[in-house]
Order: sequence, then C-alpha cells, then structure tokens
Amino acid sequence: MSVFVTGGAGFIGSFLSEHLLAAGYRARVLDNLAPQVHPHGAPFYFPPEVEFRPGDVRDRAACRSTIDGVDVVVHCAAAAWL
Repeated sequence: MSVFVTGGAGFIGSFLSEHLLAAGYRARVLDNLAPQVHPHGAPFYFPPEVEFRPGDVRDRAACRSTIDGVDVVVHCAAAAWL
C-alpha cells in the first residue's frame, strides 16, 4: 500500500513516514520546504527511503501528480508562523 503524506518533511509528517515504512507501507511526501521551517532543506531526520517530491499543497498540479498511484492520503501540511 502506498501513502501520500502532505507536509511530510515536517516533524510530524517525517515521523509518520518513518513509521509507515517500518510497517511495510510505501511513503510519498509533498513538502514545500518553507525556509522559515527548513532553512537548510529537508531535515536530517527525514527517512531517505521515502519518495520526496518538492511542492506546495496549494499547487493543484503538484498534488495531482503526487497523488497518482497512492492508496491513502494523510494531510500534515500546515503554515508555520515564526
């Protein structure tokens, strides 16, 4: 089973992706790596086995291409106001 996680490079999304992998799922992530949250790109704790796709949940085309072929969507994307 394949799972699409929005905001998957964030703390909760990457933690979820790690657990999905451990449970035998395939994980695909969409994250915009907003500079205020990810000033150096994807965090060091991001599981390398996860399929990462850079993009924003507000971009319909990015979501449409990322969701193709997945079975489940978990929405973890959020705006951070720092």
